[in-house]
Amino acid sequence: MKIGRKNSLIAGTIISTISLGLLYLLDSSNGNWIYFLAIFIGFSQSLILTTGINLISDVVGSKSESGAIVFGIYSFLDKISAGIIIFFIAQLSCFSG
Repeated sequence: MKIGRKNSLIAGTIISTISLGLLYLLDSSNGNWIYFLAIFIGFSQSLILTTGINLISDVVGSKSESGAIVFGIYSFLDKISAGIIIFFIAQLSCFSG
């Protein structure tokens, strides 16, 4: 409430971008840092997800009959995009046995 929804979404995005950028720079010699970075990645992703869902509530407003449609479409697109991303991750050569 004190920093606002837009600012918390921006902060989560910045923390996530920095954490994932540092994760990209890790190699086997300093791989133990992943446990430290996982805390920030988890924090930032939960901040982004909850703030995003909260912002959808602003779009719906007080129109309860259209709210179900908006949240239904959001949930459907979330599941479709997650499925597509999981499919492409599973197709990477490092996961093929």
